Amino acid sequence: MVQTKMRIPFFKLSFDEREIDEVVRIMRKGYLTQGKEVRMLEKDFSRYVGSKYAVAVDSCTNGLHLSLLCNGNRWTGDTVTIPSLTFASVANVIMHSGAKIDFKDEIVVGRAYYLEHNRPFKVVDSAHQVERALYHDFRGALMNFSFYPTKQISSAEGGMIALNDHYAMEWLEKARWHGRKGGGFNYSIDMPGYKYNMTDLQAVIAAVQLRKLDEMNRRRRQIVNYYNRELNENVESLHLYTISVEDRDSFIDAMDKVGINCSVHYYTPLHLQPAYKEFKTCLPLTESTAKHTVSLPLYADMRQDEVDYVIKAVKEWRKYEESKHDSSRDGGNRSGIEEGSTTSV
Repeated sequence: MVQTKMRIPFFKLSFDEREIDEVVRIMRKGYLTQGKEVRMLEKDFSRYVGSKYAVAVDSCTNGLHLSLLCNGNRWTGDTVTIPSLTFASVANVIMHSGAKIDFKDEIVVGRAYYLEHNRPFKVVDSAHQVERALYHDFRGALMNFSFYPTKQISSAEGGMIALNDHYAMEWLEKARWHGRKGGGFNYSIDMPGYKYNMTDLQAVIAAVQLRKLDEMNRRRRQIVNYYNRELNENVESLHLYTISVEDRDSFIDAMDKVGINCSVHYYTPLHLQPAYKEFKTCLPLTESTAKHTVSLPLYADMRQDEVDYVIKAVKEWRKYEESKHDSSRDGGNRSGIEEGSTTSV
């Protein structure tokens, strides 16, 4: 029996009345920019991930930029090594810091990774995984987290730098807000800083999300484990559920026809993008992987019937791919979904 197709987005914000109430409270209060709500979020976040300090910023991109420049570091002529199959923000901040990029042939989609360099501190893009006491050794490390809408915590836009070094924390706090030290009218500008501070409006949203994070992560893990079992995969990330398919564009089109919105991370590797042509190189594993990876819907509010619907559609597509290699078959349903299936329109 043919059923009406569902509409399943790639992601859905896990917001409810708790976030809305906090936003209304701050708007009625009238103080929207960086204030005590940001400070409270920083304390709660550092306690959650297990660091001594946390510095809130307006995006993970700007957090990475500050991390590279921390304590006055200058990168002119130096090289930073990163995977090519990642988001452009990482490459951009490296170039804006004055360093050169060395793209490596490694796949880290959905996982934290180090920006490799010869300096005596570590900068980590941890944007893809936020869990309680996830890191136990912050010595010499600046861990960067993203609060973008598709991440585990969202504040619309925003990010956090978690660290243990007190001197670096003080530098970051000044650098994110014009190099300013002190409050009130009598402050000093100790350095030419940036405008990278988080607002109280963003902070209260992130604070509610942080309080809900254990619950949201449990549900994400349930979905990931269920996907893994039913699709015979071994994905660990709670941020992205990425698989490999033979004909990626046709797969996405077929999923769209039955109401499933997928995404790609990432369609074109950075070493092949025009902006980084001076660092162009040959990365066989990266280039091959980029042609076949696709990310399935994954969010905390995803219902079980929606998960089952996605799994059924993926299994039917796999049957279709297998049939293309079966010399006994000629032609077939070009959409990749069997006619008359429960996921057909």
